[in-house]
Amino acid sequence: MEVMHERVAGLDVHKETVVCCVRIVVGGKVSRECRSFETTTAGLEALLAWLWQNECTHVAMEATGVYWKPVWHILSDGKFALILANAAHIKNVPGRKTDVNDATWIADLAAFGLIKASFVPEEAIQDLRSLMRARKQLGGVEMWRGGFRLDLSVSASFVWRCLSSPAVTSVSTPPSSNRAGGFPAPGSRTRPHAFAHGSSRPSAVRRTSPKYP
Repeated sequence: MEVMHERVAGLDVHKETVVCCVRIVVGGKVSRECRSFETTTAGLEALLAWLWQNECTHVAMEATGVYWKPVWHILSDGKFALILANAAHIKNVPGRKTDVNDATWIADLAAFGLIKASFVPEEAIQDLRSLMRARKQLGGVEMWRGGFRLDLSVSASFVWRCLSSPAVTSVSTPPSSNRAGGFPAPGSRTRPHAFAHGSSRPSAVRRTSPKYP
């Protein structure tokens, strides 16, 4: 297979480190060198300087979550072409050996032009997308909170109407004299708490609504 780019680099981006493999073809011979860098600003600037030193023309990386974004922003100042690859696309390319790490495999694919670059908008468009995404998420939270407050207000108003209705219950059926303790007989409509223990006539029960200032 024909080599399309003689000086390339493949990046395996992680949360705290970036593994870089530089692949250089000189006189038909392939040389590779791998180094690891931290994802701090100083570490990424050191990575950029090393890529400049090796005169790389193409640098490829996987789109792994959001970890690729700070790496992309700093390396975009370099004089080389950045390629953002889909992880599923790289995984499905046949011919990979089991003993080759991700950075080396990405560098080999970039050298032969087998990586389909994903579209990456400009930094201003990326910031606008992030802002709209955050606004949408906050709007969903506010809608959920508003609906929750509405449910609570409806439930509270229903309970208030039930409690504020004047319900006067008059019990006319005296308790049976043969019931121990003055409790009503089965089937009686007399409420146990409507009369005092031992009394012959139950008292009326009146439910009053609470008064608020």
